[in-house]
Amino acid sequence: MEIAEPVNKHSRDPDFIGIGDHKAATTWIFQCLIEHPDICGSSRKEVHFFDKWYNYKKGVDHYRSFFDHCHPHKVKGEFTPKYIFLPEAAERIKKHYPEVKLIACLRDPVERAFSQYKYGIQRKSILASYKNFREAIEKEPDIRDRGFYSRHLSRFFQLFPSENILILIYEELQAQPLATIQRIYSFLGVRS
Repeated sequence: MEIAEPVNKHSRDPDFIGIGDHKAATTWIFQCLIEHPDICGSSRKEVHFFDKWYNYKKGVDHYRSFFDHCHPHKVKGEFTPKYIFLPEAAERIKKHYPEVKLIACLRDPVERAFSQYKYGIQRKSILASYKNFREAIEKEPDIRDRGFYSRHLSRFFQLFPSENILILIYEELQAQPLATIQRIYSFLGVRS
């Protein structure tokens, strides 16, 4: 059951949404973007509007409230890395913001999974209960399945024009951070 209604362009609507991936520098990218004078980020990085039913049912005005502090003429956006994995998130974004620009930063799937495993151990999550990485990916297949990027991205490419989707590679970002950020600025139409 969908609650929120499609919207017309509003001064608090996002111009971009970062859809993923976990453990692929999305926090760093978001921080770089909000330091740009022409960009305003949501009041918290991960809004979880399109992926969490209890947030989505609050409606579009609830989502817009994360941009209340933004000047209407700035480019606005948010990053919620989990959006990439959920079909309902892609469909909800399309329903409300069919022209929004999407950004995904992808990482070598094995490296990303291992980073998630190490992070889980640090946070004492369920992953800390497994004796090693191999056991963790055998018992928690979601860790492995998140790396099937073509499956997850295909939903977005079916719903949005390809020119509205920017795919970044974490390893390239590490090698050339400035060039990568300038590529994002160009994609968003702001000065470098």
